Amino acid sequence: MSSTNLLTILVVVMVALVAALAALAIWAPRKARIRAIALVLTAALLPLGYAGFAALLSRPKPASIEWAKRKMPQATVLASYLVEGKAIYLWLKLPGAKAPRFYQFPWSRKLAQRLVRAQQAAKRRGVRVQMRRPFGRMDDMVKSRFHVKGHRPMPAKRSGAGKPLIYRHPGDGT
Repeated sequence: MSSTNLLTILVVVMVALVAALAALAIWAPRKARIRAIALVLTAALLPLGYAGFAALLSRPKPASIEWAKRKMPQATVLASYLVEGKAIYLWLKLPGAKAPRFYQFPWSRKLAQRLVRAQQAAKRRGVRVQMRRPFGRMDDMVKSRFHVKGHRPMPAKRSGAGKPLIYRHPGDGT
């Protein structure tokens, strides 16, 4: 599901909930002034809610709130950005996801060092870094959180003169 589709679904659900709350507030036996204030507050909440959801689309998601994915075995690290003393930002390709996701992990010097070493090893081998249990507790498996799988791919085979090779059967007289 794309982020714009998710945004649309979240906004529709929010509008329905806010409309239900507004209906309760408006139809409650209150003074007309209080019901008018409830209607104005509801009208103000809708664009603010949409703007809030839209602003979140470009920001990294804190990894600590991915409680539904705590058991995910691994993810591929596509890119990283380290802010010493503040956070580790990672673009992760999650299994089954079509697009990468942007996450913010709490700062850990050991974790940052292991990430950099794994990225250097991955670059030498021509492969990507894998992250084990990306949403598990950070103090678990710090030593083995990042790892490099696979080997450098074999170089492409080249034909002798740059022309395609054409097979001719030895018994064929042409």
